[in-house]
Amino acid sequence: MEERKVKLVRKENPIVPDGAHLLSGVDEFRITGDLWDVDGWSILLDGEMYIAYYDPDDGYRSYASIRKATAEEVANIKIINKFPPQEVISSSYRETIEEDGWCQRDAETFRLANCRGDLVLEVSTDYSEDYYPHGHVEYRPENLPINLNR
Repeated sequence: MEERKVKLVRKENPIVPDGAHLLSGVDEFRITGDLWDVDGWSILLDGEMYIAYYDPDDGYRSYASIRKATAEEVANIKIINKFPPQEVISSSYRETIEEDGWCQRDAETFRLANCRGDLVLEVSTDYSEDYYPHGHVEYRPENLPINLNR
């Protein structure tokens, strides 16, 4: 019989404090460089801009993270897709899942959900296989409170 262990550990001092927030804009953008391209999402949360990055790295490894936007980014990155403030719940945690002693998932995750718990935005990097980490950014505007009754 398989033994499955799931462990969630809240991050200490997360970039965005866990709890209720107002989300009022999300836009995707791309940064291109000589050797790399990075996908980004500008996020307007409680009137402040945050940036989520997805770096595909070399095609085998990828990383995703979120951070507060710098003053230069706030000045240069425009959020066109704005909407009335929507209440979301944020959580930042590390999730590990083991089955029969093997690590199936070991991920750092930032998540925004609506009041029903449905995913609105998720930024995570799964480190289960150290050599091939996998980044993931997912945005589901259909789960914003303003869209739930449509």
